[in-house]
This record gives sequence, C-alpha cells and structure tokens, in this order.
Amino acid sequence: MPLQAFSDDSASEIDDKRLFFAGYLNSAARWALFAEAWDEELRAKPSIAYLKMAEAQNLRDQFRGWSVPEKDQKLRSMVRVIHHFAPTSFEFSVSRKAYWDDVKPVAPRGIQAPHFVLTYHVMAGLSQYAVSVRNRIPIDFIFDDQEGVQDDVDLFFSYMKKQIPRKARKLIVNAPVFRSDRDVLPLQAADMLAWHLRREHEAKTRPEDAEMAQLLRSPSGHLVSEVPGDSLKTIGGFFATLPAISGLQSKPQWRTHKQNLRELILQGYLPPHGTRWKNFLFERRHDLSILLDKLSKMIAPKPPKSPD
Repeated sequence: MPLQAFSDDSASEIDDKRLFFAGYLNSAARWALFAEAWDEELRAKPSIAYLKMAEAQNLRDQFRGWSVPEKDQKLRSMVRVIHHFAPTSFEFSVSRKAYWDDVKPVAPRGIQAPHFVLTYHVMAGLSQYAVSVRNRIPIDFIFDDQEGVQDDVDLFFSYMKKQIPRKARKLIVNAPVFRSDRDVLPLQAADMLAWHLRREHEAKTRPEDAEMAQLLRSPSGHLVSEVPGDSLKTIGGFFATLPAISGLQSKPQWRTHKQNLRELILQGYLPPHGTRWKNFLFERRHDLSILLDKLSKMIAPKPPKSPD
C-alpha cells in the first residue's frame, strides 16, 4: 500500500509574495482512517460540512455566525485529529516576486506561474527525503486543484520525473492528481497547515494562530525546502536564450500547441515523416524537453531535513 502526500497552497500578498505548498505524508491506510475521524469531527456540534481556513478566518460561509472562541475551539479539535494519526508535515515555497521578475517574462505560458515548478519541487523533495530515511514504499501525490496545472504536468510528467535521482524516481509510480479540498478530506488538513505557515511568514499571527502553526507541524520533525532565488535567475536566463519560446507565451498559443501535440501522439506520429508543421510541433516539444531537463537540474532540491 503506497504512501500518500497531500498538498495545498497558500500565497502571500506582501513582501516577497511567497507561495507555500504544504501538507502531510502518511500511509494510505492511515489516511483512510483519518478521513473517517476527520469527517466525524466536522459533523460534531457545532458542525461544518468542510474546513476552509479562509472561511474560518473571516467567519463566513461555514463559519457564518460563529464567535472567534468557537472557531478556535473547532480548529483545535481538528488539530487533535491530525496529531492522532501522526503524519509527517512538510512545506515547500518559492518567492513569487522573484519568479515574476526573473522567470515569467521569458517563460512559456505553462511555466509562467510558479505552481508548475513547485509541484515538481514537492515531488522531488519528498521522494528524496523518503530515500534518505530508507523508505521503499511508493508515494502518490495529491494536490489541491489549480487551473491548468494538471494539464501541463500530465503532458510533461515524464520529463519532470526523469531528472529525479533513480532511487527516488522509483518511488513515483503515478502522475500527481489534483482534487478539490472540499471533497478530499486530507487536503483540508493541508489547507490548515499552508494557511498558518503563510500567516506566520507574514508575521500576522495572533498568539492563538502562532500556537496553532506550531501544533500543525509534526512533532517528529517538519520538512522545509524552498526554490533558491539564484536558481530562478538561472532559469530565466536560460529561457531568454530560446527563440522558439516567444511562440508559446500566450494562452491560445500554449493551448493550441498542447492540443496538436496530443493529437499527433495519439496518432502515433514519429518525426521526421509528415508535414513541415508536424515536425515543427515536435521540434518545439523537443525544445521544451531540453528546457525542462535543465530546469529540473536547476531546482532539484536536496532531501529536506527536519529542523529538529
């Protein structure tokens, strides 16, 4: 039975506008039991249908009409469920400001947002960490929905995966999946962690929130890694040297390119046979494969370590 890593995101709008991907790693069997306990705690009075920290913070939707002490008590009860199943907690982050400055202006459409890169960072980092603690159990990766990210990851997953060291790569059997945190209960726990880490980063936490952020970290060790700023400059510099990228930067260009590629792949087309247009598409795919190969080497994280 595989391990499962559930990740949600939270983005800051101040300072370096840091984007956090955070969540928990545990066995699929323990996650199944967790989901039952989490659902039971959601339904315990005062009940909510799901937990979303943005709603809890603003006392709206599921928390409409609640008092702050009532909300805090409900959150503490949810934290106790997380502690009971003892998952490993993790956080991966990147400065969106640095990404927008150094990468976005010269990147193809699918890599103009940092979510694509951070998705890779989570998979590479956790799989290498698992190898470092002599784990040989495959890991399934489940992320909160992000518009367009799953589509891009699916198309280039093999390129992303092949740059991860061999032992760690063997732990990634399946492509990551993207689901709604309203429907997948472990993602709600990941949402709690990501939200509190982001607030802590912004130094906006109340004493109660600061305590909660610490409680949400795994007592056995919290894994931390970030995409270095120097790597972002290097990635941007590499993109800037590729003339073909200018034809892949708008949303229609990127969508059409991916659609045409998929159709040709399904047809079993192999270059150099066929029209000049078909070969042009595969040349651009080859350019992107080289690009992703270099990008992966630039940002491949070392196994994250516990600060403990």
